[in-house]
Amino acid sequence: MHCRRETRSIRVAFLVIIFGNFLFNGLFEVALPTLARDQFMSGAGGYGLLLAMFGAGSLLGGLIAGSLGKIAHRGLLMLPPTLAR
Repeated sequence: MHCRRETRSIRVAFLVIIFGNFLFNGLFEVALPTLARDQFMSGAGGYGLLLAMFGAGSLLGGLIAGSLGKIAHRGLLMLPPTLAR
């Protein structure tokens, strides 16, 4: 019974990840190049800079989350900045 419950949790986690990827990859593949071209009046260089800033933000967020140490419920603490994106 324990194995069955664990397998269901893994399936739910995979479904959430798959849904999130379908939801947000469209933003990166369609809207971000359009934003770079139309709003920022830049081409491939501006698009590359936007992608680099997403990577830098992810790195910074990971470093901050790692430096929190033994704070209780640190996942809940990092949830609002993640959702604000």
